[in-house]
Amino acid sequence: MPMNISRALNITVWSILALLIGSTVLVILYTPIILRWFDGHPSDDKIIASLEQHREKYEELIDMVEGDPRHWSVSQTSREPQDQISDDRWEAYKHLFDELNIHSTTKRSDGGILFNVSYSKGSSKNLVYRPESPQPLFDSLDQEPPQLEPNAHAYRRIDDDWYIFQWWGGR
Repeated sequence: MPMNISRALNITVWSILALLIGSTVLVILYTPIILRWFDGHPSDDKIIASLEQHREKYEELIDMVEGDPRHWSVSQTSREPQDQISDDRWEAYKHLFDELNIHSTTKRSDGGILFNVSYSKGSSKNLVYRPESPQPLFDSLDQEPPQLEPNAHAYRRIDDDWYIFQWWGGR
């Protein structure tokens, strides 16, 4: 075989091998993220059990949010308003998010505090502390209530101060 053909064949084989290895690495790295997207939300019972088990940590987060009068939203990757929440304070939020396995907290316009528990398939399932007039109320949010309009939301009461809040936006 002439030298140029042999060299070209060798380069092609190595290129294909590099492509296969790179693709395999990408699949391994991104499979957990993809699976989480299609995994759906935790059950109401699982969210309630987590709240009961970690109520003191949630109350610590409530104190932090209420202690930051200009707090609007804090997540693992951002904070609003950024200039009102110090780096140390943001790290304290993120530490509690990790402990509670939540993504963010938002002070709502109705005075309630939302804790983002899960997002999947264009919807989110959350805990809300003291929302004003939580409607519509359902006994369970494990299945989407059939009578809801597109981009709808619903609540399930846990106790006097706590509700599960679910939003279906990607229907």
